[in-house]
Amino acid sequence: AFVGIATAFFVEVGSRLERDVQVSMLSKNLVLSDSKLSCLDSEHASKFRTEVGITEREISLYCGCVSEALAASTTSDELTDIATNGQVPQAVQERAAEMGRPCKTLIRRTKM
Repeated sequence: AFVGIATAFFVEVGSRLERDVQVSMLSKNLVLSDSKLSCLDSEHASKFRTEVGITEREISLYCGCVSEALAASTTSDELTDIATNGQVPQAVQERAAEMGRPCKTLIRRTKM
């Protein structure tokens, strides 16, 4: 009986962990796609882009860089907060701005 109970316990724990991992991956994918779409929208709306001559390819590279870095650094607590409130916490927004700085080298590199 003890072996049966222990086995059932470990099967349940394994199922919950697998489900949590799947939810976490889905959340990260949503953060990735949402942040990339948000970045693309703001970059396309920027008048500075047309003045400097930044291409669609450069915008796509930059937004991909920022969104991937942001999704990789977002914690599970932050993902839960985003899913619960429907808003990105200030700390995550600040981190996105910080991560955007190194990604700007992708634009400069293509201009050389």
